[in-house]
Amino acid sequence: MSAILNHVDTDDHAPAAHAADGRPSASSNSSSSLSCQGFSGAAALVDPRRGSKGKREDSAKSDRTGDTTLFDELLLDLKGKPDSSRIRNRKRKLAAAAILRGLSPVPGSTGRGRSFTVCICGKFTRNDKGGDLIVESTAAGKTSVRNSQFCGSVWTCADCVTHIGITRGTFVQKATAALRGAGYRVVMTTMTVPHKLWESCGDVFDRLKAAHARLDANGSYRRLIANRGYIGRIRVIEVTHGASGWHVHSHELMVFAAPAEDTSAKADTAWAVDFQKSVFPIWDSIITKVANGQHASETHGFTVVPVWSDTDYVAKLPEQAEKRTAADEARKDAGKKPKQRWGADAELTKAHIKQAEKGGRTPWDILDACYAGEKADINLFIDYAKATWNRNSFETTKGLRELLAAMGVEIGSDLEIIREDPDFVFADEREDDGDQSIIVIERVLVDRDSQANAHRAAPLWLELVRHDVETGKALMLAEAMREHGFRLEMISAGHHVPSIVDITAPKGADYDPDRAVIAGHWEPDVWRATFDLPTVEEA
Repeated sequence: MSAILNHVDTDDHAPAAHAADGRPSASSNSSSSLSCQGFSGAAALVDPRRGSKGKREDSAKSDRTGDTTLFDELLLDLKGKPDSSRIRNRKRKLAAAAILRGLSPVPGSTGRGRSFTVCICGKFTRNDKGGDLIVESTAAGKTSVRNSQFCGSVWTCADCVTHIGITRGTFVQKATAALRGAGYRVVMTTMTVPHKLWESCGDVFDRLKAAHARLDANGSYRRLIANRGYIGRIRVIEVTHGASGWHVHSHELMVFAAPAEDTSAKADTAWAVDFQKSVFPIWDSIITKVANGQHASETHGFTVVPVWSDTDYVAKLPEQAEKRTAADEARKDAGKKPKQRWGADAELTKAHIKQAEKGGRTPWDILDACYAGEKADINLFIDYAKATWNRNSFETTKGLRELLAAMGVEIGSDLEIIREDPDFVFADEREDDGDQSIIVIERVLVDRDSQANAHRAAPLWLELVRHDVETGKALMLAEAMREHGFRLEMISAGHHVPSIVDITAPKGADYDPDRAVIAGHWEPDVWRATFDLPTVEEA
């Protein structure tokens, strides 16, 4: 991991990250402070609100060779834990923040594009809510953060891509079921562009976007899809890396008017094959223009497969889908869960858990490899992050949105999705922890000034606190906060709030005190945490 730290410390003038309210969330040392040097370097910092820009820059430069022990220890401990879904996300998010801290997606920018937002994701209070950052711990030793501003990056943030991907997947699943149920024809298309090993991710990305723009504007293509009853599409862009370099491709769920009568499996497949043969020459001619004379792959350049249901597509014909539906119903009747299948919703929204084909790697695989300190992998991820910054990964056309809205199926933007605190629990946690994973025993409130001050002193303070609780280094959340420089004041002590309920009476029956039992819920310890930077005199 030290290779990551040493590699990124190259830009003496890299801009600092910004907090959720637009003010600097760290002094200039955030541009180099990949090491989580605890608060050992706090004495060298001057409160940025007191001025002295030169001193701040000097301290930032001196921190570039600072102690990285705590950061290495944090990642080392996470590597040693069972690779649960949450720990895997934590590792990837930490690695992304370590690699990208101090780098700018738009060099020279003083506003948007000054820094990668994954570096401060989840560390500051949301602008639209204000108030305190809420850190909680459960009886199972798990921690969570609420009321925080998430970055919303599906490209670089493992937490946000999980949150957004779940919502998108539900939307695509409902949309496919509604459209197929109403008789509309739905197909999945995949589009790829030629690429070379030495090309940057940005170059290949631009080539695909240019090809998309030319296809959408092509008169022959527009007439072809109009004649087939085209209504709209959902387009998703994915990125992988393999032996031939960066592979940027798109998947589209295309919706066409309902056929005059029900079609058989053979007819559905024949329609998709005919559509592919009709579009491929147009796509190939476009590729020759955007790829310097290279041609589209006849095998993978433009492919079309029918989508029959929300859980079956590709070579799964309608009769097979019907058999699987019947099998799922039988499992439900037997008290078992239906089998999970890779459907259109997964293909479009679960790039973060896919396995790349033919020895290729997803960006998340590359992040996992960065723990080994391979400089080539670090450079790959930086190239990918800069190429995908400010790019859309999920697009829905207006016509399809309106049709789905009329069917009661809607989805908000990524920013609207992440405004809601994630409330899902990973499947592997349900099995391991039971009810203890949801019983909150401690809650710590951190005000906005303390959030900013702690981030200036040590950008990874929140990860360190959560790490200490989840690895058992600190028995209680309050203890971990104190260990990392916070002052805590108890607001209220934890206590049980009883309630009398009648759990045996049928609905509508009169209350019978003989059947009543005492139930209730646990109110956690609530603390107020504050953090102050040293004054100029103290420094």
